[in-house]
Amino acid sequence: MRSVSQGFLFRWLVVWSVGFVCCLYSLESKAKPGQVARWDWGKGKAKVWFLGQYRPRLEVFQNRDFLSPDSNRPGTPKDSVFISHRARLSVGALMFQRVKVFLQVQDVRRWGSETNTLTDFSADGFDLHQGYSEIKLVDALSLKVGRMELNYDGQRLIGAVGWLQQARSFDGVLVRYEPKAFQLHAFYMHLSEQGAPEDDSHMAAAWFRYRGLSAFAPTLFYILDHNAPAKRLRHTLGTTIQGAIQGFQYGAEFFLQLGNVGEGDSATDIFAYMLALSAKYQLSVKTKPSFRVFAEFLSGDADTADRTDRVFDTLFATNHKFYGLVDLFLNIPIHTGRRGLMDFGLTFAMKPAQGLSLLASFHYFRLFTPTQNNSGDAVQELGPEVDFVVKYSMFQGHVVLAGGYGFVIPMEGFQALGRGNSVEHWAFLQLDTKF
Repeated sequence: MRSVSQGFLFRWLVVWSVGFVCCLYSLESKAKPGQVARWDWGKGKAKVWFLGQYRPRLEVFQNRDFLSPDSNRPGTPKDSVFISHRARLSVGALMFQRVKVFLQVQDVRRWGSETNTLTDFSADGFDLHQGYSEIKLVDALSLKVGRMELNYDGQRLIGAVGWLQQARSFDGVLVRYEPKAFQLHAFYMHLSEQGAPEDDSHMAAAWFRYRGLSAFAPTLFYILDHNAPAKRLRHTLGTTIQGAIQGFQYGAEFFLQLGNVGEGDSATDIFAYMLALSAKYQLSVKTKPSFRVFAEFLSGDADTADRTDRVFDTLFATNHKFYGLVDLFLNIPIHTGRRGLMDFGLTFAMKPAQGLSLLASFHYFRLFTPTQNNSGDAVQELGPEVDFVVKYSMFQGHVVLAGGYGFVIPMEGFQALGRGNSVEHWAFLQLDTKF
């Protein structure tokens, strides 16, 4: 009886394996760059595709404290060198040109983080990064439900933070209405669950973009976020204006934050703002050299006793993209001592050869409102940061090798915030492979 059961199981696996292979070969494969396989069947009424990524990265990290490793200060952490990775596998399906299902799992960890190479198989870094259904209700109107990445206005306030291996995703519902002349999005995201429904945190937003002109493309953004544990209800609203005329590009962004924190006599009003201006010019030659200048202002709070919070919070932004690659300002309210930030700088980029790109950027940071040093003097200067990045793309973009180096020279403002006075260094080397 046992041998009969094994024989039946063997024949069943063979038959279904052969049938599955024959089915795949009977379909029309239409793989695109970034898709290892794509199959259409039912006269194009259904499509399936697979995506994958493996991205290891070596980093030399100095803890962003401006303290020398041989510092005598108690508790000074040592500099670290580590390798982290992102391994992703995605599958998507589109049915009847209107129903899309997308699933994306990933493993994020540092090499050697498992306690044992054999017995530790808990997969602590394994997660569902994205998993959603998207239904096109009519030609210009769609509904997206599930776990998803969100990117708006260059990721100034809401972004996926693709630089970080884990990246960011949200759980919620997104409605999009996109005729030819404009885009209108509205979404609700459940940020955290604390147990009782009244203790959860939420975000709702509406976003509008006019796309009729390349020289003038404004957006309007309104975000309402409610943090129940902090008893905070905050409104963020503003506009982004971008445009391009031949080789010249410009951008202007302004956002205002209003609301309140706390309850009763301890409640604090919120009144904060940010302004960002930039201009870029690219020469129309083969190497595509470009120059960009920018200035950014994020309000801070100099008086904590006036019952008004004037610190602008960048919410769910990709700050790595804006405030220096060394990532000194990932959390703007905390990492600036709630004094706000001013960032002035310029970047230079070019593509000297096929697949090769170079980037150099300079930032000069200041606190928006002064703080006091140990002598009681008002100080604002944080200091300059210089970053360099080199990328080389091969095999039609399926393999990208990148490396970079940055350093920051701290001035009295950083020291007044409790950090050291040594130059901070950071470097990385990364291999990004996709199918």
